[in-house]
Amino acid sequence: MSKVLPIAIHDRPELNLRQGIKSSLNHWRQLIASLYLFYQYLLDGGDAIYSKEIHAGGKVCLGVSDGFASWLSQNWSQVANVKSLVQQCPLYTAQMEHLQVGLQLFLKLAQIKFADNSLPDATERTGGNRFNKLLRFSTNMKILADAISTHSVSERITFVADWLSGNDDANVSKGAKEILAAFTEECQFKIRTASGEVFFQQDGIYDCLRNMQDSVESTDAKEPVGPFRILKTYINEEMHPYLSEGASGFVVKSSSAEFTKYADMVRTTLSLIPRRTTIYQEVAPTKQMQPSINSDIPLQRICYGAPGTGKSHDTDDLIKKYNVANFRTTFHPDSDYANFVGAYKPTMNAGKIEYSFRPQAFMNAYVKAWKLMANPSEDGKTEKVVLVIEEINRGNCAQIFGDLFQLLDRDGQSGYSTYPIDADVDLAVWLGGQFGYAEGDENKNGLNVASRPSCLTQSDWNDVLKGKKLALPPNLYIWATMNTSDQSLFPIDSAFKRRWDWKYVPISRPDKGDDLNWKDRKIDANGKLYDWWDFIRIVNAHIADVTKSEDKQLGYFFVKAPDDTGVITAERFANKVLFYLFNDVFKDWDLPARIFEKGGKDKYAFKDFFYDKAEDGHKPGDVRENVVGEFIERQEHEGEKVKSDTPATPGEEPPATPAPEVAPPPAQS
Repeated sequence: MSKVLPIAIHDRPELNLRQGIKSSLNHWRQLIASLYLFYQYLLDGGDAIYSKEIHAGGKVCLGVSDGFASWLSQNWSQVANVKSLVQQCPLYTAQMEHLQVGLQLFLKLAQIKFADNSLPDATERTGGNRFNKLLRFSTNMKILADAISTHSVSERITFVADWLSGNDDANVSKGAKEILAAFTEECQFKIRTASGEVFFQQDGIYDCLRNMQDSVESTDAKEPVGPFRILKTYINEEMHPYLSEGASGFVVKSSSAEFTKYADMVRTTLSLIPRRTTIYQEVAPTKQMQPSINSDIPLQRICYGAPGTGKSHDTDDLIKKYNVANFRTTFHPDSDYANFVGAYKPTMNAGKIEYSFRPQAFMNAYVKAWKLMANPSEDGKTEKVVLVIEEINRGNCAQIFGDLFQLLDRDGQSGYSTYPIDADVDLAVWLGGQFGYAEGDENKNGLNVASRPSCLTQSDWNDVLKGKKLALPPNLYIWATMNTSDQSLFPIDSAFKRRWDWKYVPISRPDKGDDLNWKDRKIDANGKLYDWWDFIRIVNAHIADVTKSEDKQLGYFFVKAPDDTGVITAERFANKVLFYLFNDVFKDWDLPARIFEKGGKDKYAFKDFFYDKAEDGHKPGDVRENVVGEFIERQEHEGEKVKSDTPATPGEEPPATPAPEVAPPPAQS
């Protein structure tokens, strides 16, 4: 038997259930009891396909599979009509997509698929047919089943009989509901109001109910959608151990002390989960997912690469080249839809507080682009507008874009959004004012844009020009940058990725070109100048050797320096470069000797580069320039080796620098 290393972490996409928007599910007790029985059947060596197709009345319906039915009669005959009760549960009656949202997204108990893997998930949306399905359980199901199995045989029989009939039992129900509630806490929900959309988790409900006197809104302005629709049914069927819904909204059932303890534990749990589970309103892909109205200017592009490679500079070059109007924003962990699009906010006007819509970067760029569409130049050309998003992966794109995600599908011929979305009430009023439209005023009819694209109906086109609906025009470009070393902060799911073109910016030495003020960068330490590019090549070779990745390597522009001098001070070098190496690059690895060795078996520590007390006219915290210089000089013999092995032409990539291990997929459906 050979010893092997563990397989690296899989790059698993976020749950992206297209069907989530209109899904609903009920009869939760019957569903859970049937899952418990089928799980026990699988433990006894049963088949993962739990159903069989029955043709009746011109339709296909589902019955209990022969193997599962035989097992039920042998092991659960104490429960009257057990097979019939199981067959009436949602596993056999509900649509596939509804089961997927309930089991995969909400409870995370199992994956459910068609036995015939050629069938798309939407097969059961129309026609009333139901087709054979199979289950693959998660560890959540094992946790639930193990907890139920701690009860006596008679208690388990009572539990199964009662839950299959839709009733509670005295012994098992409370514990089972507690466990199931914990499985749902990571799920995200959306509720729409007159002033916009709110994305939340159940933790957001609990926080509002801590004083036991308030209630939380539970009525969507239109209709409940996605997991929120399922959550309401779950609560109304008395499956949630702490929440109920009444005329005033969500309220706490009872026992404030027990509820508060549970709410505190949920908050702690969510803070320990480094991922987000999201849901999108997916639409059918167009033939060409990434149209480029100008062959060299993609409508939606993300520049990605290691820190300091010049991603923002590359974007700025395009903006300068085409002399386009641009709007900028930077994503961060607290960014949300309101920060990106705009929100209804109070403002002071003549000493009075008034509420009005306050646009942000996206909406400013959107309005500018549409106004330019309505006012082309004399030669008939339309000016372009660029929305620049810096550090796009530092924010939760699902939360920030919200339903704007749908607009990123562009028509391959015209460049317009293929699928317009409704504007919220406040936004529609504000947009109407910007576009010259007012409800009920026949003299204000909206924008005057001559030609309607074939991808939009006349009705949708009219609503877009009045601000009632949103659709991206072909002169609105969205360009973003992404630092690959931050990719673990908010992973971008594959559905979002494929709506963008991607450009990799490698680690390279920039060409001086015609800029006579441009100078090679030097590090100034201890009265001596060291070549910055040589240092980068040496260190990056070691980083690549240790981490096997480009994500943590240094780009040429990692440290800013005045263009006229190009000098990086020892203080800036220590506080930025060395800090980064010690605290970001090698924090999960032993410090490699080839970089950090300072003689014998000793290695540099970060504190070695700073004075820890007043000394020779220096204050504590001042940089020890002599140590910085010594550190760089110890790389010189490595530098000579790197120089001899790499091309001397500026801009070429050192062979020691590998391509990124994880690159976004090509922009395709």
